[in-house]
Amino acid sequence: MSIERYRGIGFLTRCLLLLPSALLLSVKYDLPHILILTMAFACIPFFLPPIAGGRKTILLSLPVILFAVIIPHYLFPVEGPRFAFVDALIRSHFCVPLLLYSAAVMCAVRRTRELNGLIALICVFCCLLCGDIFHTKQVENVRFLLSTDLLRNYRVLYTIMVLLQTAGVLLLLTSDARYATAEPRRSRKYRLAAWLLLPVCFITLDQLRDVYSDELRQMERYLQRKMRRSHHRQFTRNTREQNIARPFADFGLDRMDAILLRVYADEPPGYLRGRVYEQYRSGGVWRRSGVEPTELPDLALDAELALSYYPFYGDSLETGKRRMEIFPASGVFQGYLPVPGNTVAVEMVSDSARISPDGVLIPEKMTQHAGYFAITTQDDGFMTATQYPQEGNAESLRRYLTLPPELAPLLRQYHTILFPEPEKVSPRGKTERIIQFLRKNYAYSLNPQPAAEYRWIKHKNPPSDPVERFLTYTRAGHCELFASAAVLMLRASGIHARYITGFVCTDLHPAGWYYATGRNAHAWVEAYDPESGKWIAYDPTPETWSDLLQNPVPGATDVFFARIEDFLRSNFADLFRGYPGKMVNRFFTAIAEWLVTPAGWCVMILVTASGVFLVIRYRRRRRIDLKYSRSRQQIYRAMCRLAAQLKVERKEEMSWREWSRDFAAMPFFDELADIVTEYECLRYRPAPVTQEEVTAFEDRLRTFRRRYAGSSYPKV
Repeated sequence: MSIERYRGIGFLTRCLLLLPSALLLSVKYDLPHILILTMAFACIPFFLPPIAGGRKTILLSLPVILFAVIIPHYLFPVEGPRFAFVDALIRSHFCVPLLLYSAAVMCAVRRTRELNGLIALICVFCCLLCGDIFHTKQVENVRFLLSTDLLRNYRVLYTIMVLLQTAGVLLLLTSDARYATAEPRRSRKYRLAAWLLLPVCFITLDQLRDVYSDELRQMERYLQRKMRRSHHRQFTRNTREQNIARPFADFGLDRMDAILLRVYADEPPGYLRGRVYEQYRSGGVWRRSGVEPTELPDLALDAELALSYYPFYGDSLETGKRRMEIFPASGVFQGYLPVPGNTVAVEMVSDSARISPDGVLIPEKMTQHAGYFAITTQDDGFMTATQYPQEGNAESLRRYLTLPPELAPLLRQYHTILFPEPEKVSPRGKTERIIQFLRKNYAYSLNPQPAAEYRWIKHKNPPSDPVERFLTYTRAGHCELFASAAVLMLRASGIHARYITGFVCTDLHPAGWYYATGRNAHAWVEAYDPESGKWIAYDPTPETWSDLLQNPVPGATDVFFARIEDFLRSNFADLFRGYPGKMVNRFFTAIAEWLVTPAGWCVMILVTASGVFLVIRYRRRRRIDLKYSRSRQQIYRAMCRLAAQLKVERKEEMSWREWSRDFAAMPFFDELADIVTEYECLRYRPAPVTQEEVTAFEDRLRTFRRRYAGSSYPKV
């Protein structure tokens, strides 16, 4: 077979192996760069000669592969609804490109039988990872144009790609394999027969998946619930309701140590307001308002930048005295952003922004890697409330007085006990008395038990409603029960109140920023004061809750990687915001500051010494006269590989003909002498050496090494 035809078959084999998984992943996650980069890696053998496998190849290719995976991963995030069951086990949009690019580089290496099997295994594994699909009718592809129809028919596309990849595996193990392996021809038919079973296995598995689709879906739901506790990505539910029977149910948090918010500020941010609920249903369910949010005006401070400026109150450009930079965790906050209660404006990269009647910030297509700035007023405090709705009339506040009919008699009893003479107590005094009553007479607990007088009464059945059970039976509970009871008791006393969920961000990371984890998720109350006409925030939960839910102290390793991640996050944020010059300046400033440290000097000396050592060693081992062309150097290296495989070193003062006389007693001496003669003619003749002659000479040497350097002949 000619070299051109062999290269054509090799390119077809690489395309059939790599491109099906790349296309599936690009269509599934709307990431066209995966298909483009995989195609680019597959074309490497057209521009470079076959690469010798070894540690040097791995060290050179690994940074390139990581760069090609990590940079697009930060530039093009994946939407949350696209995550399927496999993403609960492994991040397919990150791991599959890493495997595909590695397999593409392996295809450019001089392959062996083991390497061919590894390439086939990687490609099949990547294709299997792409087989899990989600509800494709909910999303559309924006980056990968003209691929939405393929996404709608993903199962058909997957079947076609599986058949194409099966053909690629067969080509790899038949036509391409006989140029890469030295196994006798008689054993290939058994290997071919074994790999012919691949399409049969794929078709059988597909049929079994259709037959047992319901059982598999039940198993997926069960495993997904189990894997949420060990997976680093948080899963949230974007519903209009929250059940307070389980703590932190609003956020869907299972890993309490995962960092959800990073805040860069001079002082502790305090209470960061998230969602607001106003209607309570018997059974422990809070429901959000159904009123449509209003559009915030975009008063961009610089039209040439990507940043948008959204003021909360009017069209003023008030900047305030406090400005904090917040980075939310990717995939956790869907549909809202936590901000302090006294926020007057937000600066972020998004198409638009809205605010609900309760003051909840709702961004539209926000770039999470850019973060957002929360600008607060001068009279900032550790715990503040949002002054929404702005009207303040009785009609807009009426919804903050609704009570569930089942709990109304009990709540009025508490009102009678706390306020025997209600006309002598101001609304703010009533609020503070109810808050202090809950803080002093009830205990904080994530696993409340019956109160002391009920523990020995066997026939006493606890109430079904969580708030009623908290007030009358357990007298202990988590923050959601404290906040819910406070809101309902305030409403029973005629005070407008609403239920707030969010985070209390007070922990300072050793890397220099404040952070909040799942342990910092909290619930509190906002009550309306008719005398001042303002909303005031209150926390009815005892202070012991923060002591029981302390975050673990980060170790030295966590701090080191946090600083590196912080540096990358800041640079990418500046890039998305439209400050490329600022990003470059920060990059070089950080490098310069690090180089002047003792560690930087040690690393510089070590790198310089290692570079000098490698250059000297390379020149000694690869000493070639500069007057020879690249093709002549290539055949010289081929002869050096032959000498290394025959285990006889050629000294520099020896010619190749003198070196070959050491094999005079071997049966292959005549053929070796012909090879040496051909080598001397190619290297020392006046006419230039063509690439075809070099390739033919390397093929002859490869055939000679397989035939005479094996185990059947004694090694010299």
